[in-house]
Amino acid sequence: MIRAVEDLDLIATLESAIPEFESPYSAEKIRARLDNRKHLALVAYDGRRPVAYKVGYQETPNRFYSWIGGVFPDSRRKGWAKKLLHTQEAWCREQGYGEINVWSANQYRGMLIFLLHEGYDVFAVAGDGKVLMRKLL
Repeated sequence: MIRAVEDLDLIATLESAIPEFESPYSAEKIRARLDNRKHLALVAYDGRRPVAYKVGYQETPNRFYSWIGGVFPDSRRKGWAKKLLHTQEAWCREQGYGEINVWSANQYRGMLIFLLHEGYDVFAVAGDGKVLMRKLL
């Protein structure tokens, strides 16, 4: 089950549980980034246990930025990322956004491949290996 949540402490707790993230965002940093921005925070639950999350916010009136997210290692390859992505995309369409941006790092190749399979295109590549992906809705 996927739920929209307002509990940013929960998001920070989930963020800190992803082992690949060397510097997870604290609740304070998450609040600061989302403050005064239209945003969506989603949590995926396997029964009552949260197993994944995805957070994004309005970048421009036409563009949504999919900012942070992750799936617990023991819950990967079960479709949670796809369910979260599709829920986020549906919400964005309902809100009238025309596109979604996602920055990812080259080190997260699984994420880059996943986004390509889901219809995202490489839009830009930064010198530090970060890749900007974009999907038109």
